[in-house]
Amino acid sequence: MPFYNWVCDHCQYSFEEFKTLSKFKKRIKCPKCKKKALYQNYNVLIIINETRTLGALEDKNAAKMGRYEKDAIIKAENDKKIKLAQRPLPKGIKGKRIPQTNPISSADKRLWRKINKMTQKEKAKYIITGEL
Repeated sequence: MPFYNWVCDHCQYSFEEFKTLSKFKKRIKCPKCKKKALYQNYNVLIIINETRTLGALEDKNAAKMGRYEKDAIIKAENDKKIKLAQRPLPKGIKGKRIPQTNPISSADKRLWRKINKMTQKEKAKYIITGEL
C-alpha cells in the first residue's frame, strides 16, 4: 500500500497519508497549519539477525572458529592465569596463589568423543580392559 509519512517543515507536525501515484504529483497541505512546506519522512525498517546476549554472541563466534583457534584461545587464557598466579600477593595477605588452569586437553576431548559414541557394551568393555 502506498502510505507515505510526511513532516511539516513549519510546525513539525508528522502524519501518514495514503497516496496513489496519480495523486503524488499534487502538493499536499499540512492538516495542522495548512502550509505546503512538507517533506517526506522515510522510515526504513531494517531487520538483521543479530544476537541479543553475550553468551549467544560467544556461541556464534565459537561456531565459526576451527579447533586450532579454540585451542590457541584456551592456551592464552591458561597462560594469563599462570602469570596471575606467579604474581606476589598483596601486602598483609599470607598464602599462595593457586593457578586455575583448564585441565582438559584436546586429547582428552577426543577420547571423550570416542567414548560418547560407544554403545553400552563397548563402554563396559572399555571400563574392564581399558582398550578402545
